[in-house]
Amino acid sequence: MIRLKNIVIAFVLILWPLDLYLKNTPQNYIAYIGPTLILLISYLLFKKNKIYFWVPFLLIPFVSPKLAVLPLSISLFSLFFKRNRFSALFITASLILGFIFIKPFWGQTIFKFDYEARQQVIRNTYLYPNVFLARLSQNKTKIISDKLNSNFFAITDPSNYFFGFHPREGYIENQNLGKYLFLSLPFLFLCLYYLKNNKNKGFVIPALIGSVLVLSVLTNFDRQDFVLFVPLSLVIIDGINIFEKKYSKISKYYWVIFVIFSLQQIARLFAVKL
Repeated sequence: MIRLKNIVIAFVLILWPLDLYLKNTPQNYIAYIGPTLILLISYLLFKKNKIYFWVPFLLIPFVSPKLAVLPLSISLFSLFFKRNRFSALFITASLILGFIFIKPFWGQTIFKFDYEARQQVIRNTYLYPNVFLARLSQNKTKIISDKLNSNFFAITDPSNYFFGFHPREGYIENQNLGKYLFLSLPFLFLCLYYLKNNKNKGFVIPALIGSVLVLSVLTNFDRQDFVLFVPLSLVIIDGINIFEKKYSKISKYYWVIFVIFSLQQIARLFAVKL
């Protein structure tokens, strides 16, 4: 007999991919899920305690040049958890691929020349009483730092994942996908609270931090943030298991409510598509 908890997990895993599919062409959808499938393969190897679980990461630059430095970013943070004789090899290979794909990657980042932003900085310098304050407050570095802050706080904003970016729709160029049901939030918080006991933390934390940093430097991370689907889903699923253990008396009622709202959300996605 299928347990209600398993149905809840199924709904957790289906909403984001489904909305991504419904709002994009099949060709674009395949391009967006490529890096995510690679992370999934790596996770399965990680679960089997394979020391070469990082190898699939090296395929990411070939699948999505926009995320060319993601293997390097993840590999550096992986050093805080699992080190083995292949760690140095992984970092070296990631670094080489980063250099090879640096041109297509750089052209998609906030570091590329932005003529309009430069002109705006020049105009704003006339608002200051002296040259020193103008150059201190309005400069080329500020262009990059403002974009970085905007991207970082958008990516780490819970509303981006549980409320379709409401009420900040239009804040950035984003499809405002329905990634996870808002009722998943308690699972996220539970897992984060007990993160030190998480058996997957050696994979989840480097994948999350590494991905967030890379996405933050992209000119537009919309839909590319689907690379977070695997680590975020692992966090939420672990939170579901903790919730069942800690709150067994109310969990069954919560599962029923979750399923009802999930069905409503899926129906809404198809209604909007039609």
